[in-house]
Amino acid sequence: MDNQLVWKDEFNIGIKVIDDEHKRLFKIINKLFALEEDERKSIRACQEGIKYFKEHALKHFEDEEKYMELIAYEELETHRRLHKGFREHSLPAPEGNALGIPYVNAYGFLI
Repeated sequence: MDNQLVWKDEFNIGIKVIDDEHKRLFKIINKLFALEEDERKSIRACQEGIKYFKEHALKHFEDEEKYMELIAYEELETHRRLHKGFREHSLPAPEGNALGIPYVNAYGFLI
């Protein structure tokens, strides 16, 4: 599988709960890529995987922003804008792809 996300230690921010959530998002995306590549898998399985990823991503964004508020992270507003852009542009796209509609891959955003 050529289009798999690979977690690198340099992505860690040193906060275990946030790092673990980021790693979990990578695993979910990789499972979706695998479903996409395996033509024997049903569209329903892809849609369920996408739904699971979206729910996890939205919860992660909420948790991460709360933590950033707690520590008075100075780049919080910038990070909120990144999350907003991801929610508005990248999260809806995979649903279209499951139906055969092309979209811009979110991979670059995640690096």
